[in-house]
Parts: sequence; C-alpha cells; structure tokens
Amino acid sequence: MPRKIQVPGIRQIGPGLFELRVQTRYPVSDKRRAIRRVVEAASVRDALGLLEGLREELLQSGVPGTPAQPTRQTLTDYARSWLEQKKTNGIKPSTEARYLDALEHAILPVLGSKHVDEIARTDIKTWLSWAARSHDKRGRLRVHATVNAWLRIVRSLLRDAVGDLELERDPTMGVKALSSQPTRVTEDEPNSLASDELRRFLEAAAKEKPEVYAICVLGFFTGMRFGEIAALRWKDVSEDEGLIHIRQSVWRNRITTTKTGKTRSAALHPIILDALHAHRAALVARNLPVMGAALVFPSVTGACHRASY
Repeated sequence: MPRKIQVPGIRQIGPGLFELRVQTRYPVSDKRRAIRRVVEAASVRDALGLLEGLREELLQSGVPGTPAQPTRQTLTDYARSWLEQKKTNGIKPSTEARYLDALEHAILPVLGSKHVDEIARTDIKTWLSWAARSHDKRGRLRVHATVNAWLRIVRSLLRDAVGDLELERDPTMGVKALSSQPTRVTEDEPNSLASDELRRFLEAAAKEKPEVYAICVLGFFTGMRFGEIAALRWKDVSEDEGLIHIRQSVWRNRITTTKTGKTRSAALHPIILDALHAHRAALVARNLPVMGAALVFPSVTGACHRASY
C-alpha cells in the first residue's frame, strides 16, 4: 500500500520508488503543464532533490520530459476558469453577477465536487429535481422560470466544457426544462394600468418635483428601464429628430450597455418633451449642466440615481 508522504509533489508507491509530480505554467501561453515521473530514491530527502531537478527541467526546457496525463477538473475548478473567460470576452457585469450567484448558490453546492468528465445525465436530472424543490431567502418555493434559468447556465457551462476538455458527451443533452407555471397575468387581470389609472397616477406625479414627474412620464411612454432612465444624457434627447436614443444603462453604479446590448430609440412624445423642459428649467435654476454628456437626472452628488431613488 502506498505510503503517505507529507511533501507536496511526492508520493511513495513502493520500496525505494517514488512518483514525482510538478506543475507550472508556461510564460507565453499561460497553459498549465505537468510532469509525472517514477524514480528510484533511497529516502524522501533524495526524492525531494530529484523533484527540484524535475521542476528546473520543466522551467528551462518548457517541454515536459514525459507526457502528462490530463489533470481532471472538478466542475468548481472548470466553472472558475469558464467565468474568467466569459469576462475576457466582454460579458456584461450584470450577467456575470447573475452567473456567479447561480453557480455559488444553486449549481456548485450540488455538482461542484464532481469531476467534469464523470457528470452524467442522471446527475443533471437529480440536480434539477433538487433545484425545483429548493426555496428562496424568503422561504418560498423556487418558481420554474428561475430554475430553468439555472439550467440554461448549466447547459452553457457543460457544452463549453465538451470542447475545452475534449469530453465525449454533453450530459445536459436530453434533459428537459421544467414545465411553465400558470402566470398571474391574465386578460382579466393584466399586469398594466388602465387608462384611467394611468391618468390619475400622472396627475399625482405632476404634483411632485419636476424630476419625479419626468421620470414617471419617460417610464410610461417609452418603456425604458429605470437603469436606462438613470443613465440618460441630454445628448441622447434629440428634439430635431423627435427621438430619445437609449444607448446605455446603469447597474450597481456602473455605466454599462442596455440589457440587450443594443441601442434603440423611442418617440419623444409632446408630454415627455414638456416634462423634460420643466425639469431642465429646474436644473438650470440650480446651476447644473443641461447639455451634451451631462446626465438628464443627476443625483445630488452628480452621479446616476440608484433604483431605490
């Protein structure tokens, strides 16, 4: 039975026989390289000397003396490098945060310790069944839409692993998403205000300061998300064209692209224009900039408003 040696990179596999293992990264490609070699040594001290020689050989030659067996990765290990690659490719910060939250709280606690090459379809189905029975922070059962969003991340993760790690199969193939649940939005109870409700809401908003009314009008008449309204600049408002160009958004105090990553335009309705004129007059009275790259709705510090505004 191999004797356990408390020296990293050395494992005694028999009388006078030791397996040495060295890992490093090549300076140019940054790829991980490894050497595994069985050597004869009279003692652990002698084996340690050979280990140092092996490490020096790897650093100087840049070519492993003996082809190493591929290092098996757990899903946690691969997910870390996968997310870093996504960041390098320009993933949106909000998407990165969503991926990280799903990985840390919903995916890796169940699948993270498994080696990627041993994950089977049954493992994915077992995880999906667990996810469907899990509860959120308020103790409520997870809705199927949330679980299916997690499943899409698992699919993307493992499909990339098939190519990166040269796996034989994608274990998510054939795994069906959870069925959709009944929505509370119906024709009888739509998730929108009736015309009379909208009129009364805007009448109430008009009694607030011009900024509040302008924000409400923009949201109702353009469908802009709050982050897009908060990041709107005066140069995005074109009276000549009669358009509002929606080019960016704000997420956790960071200016980023819109949710879809695309620029779009909305009609500059006369009601919106009147509201913006009143708001602009209020900003001028406070000696704040009202043109170019200046924010249409600056906070008291001059930054973008938060969603809790």
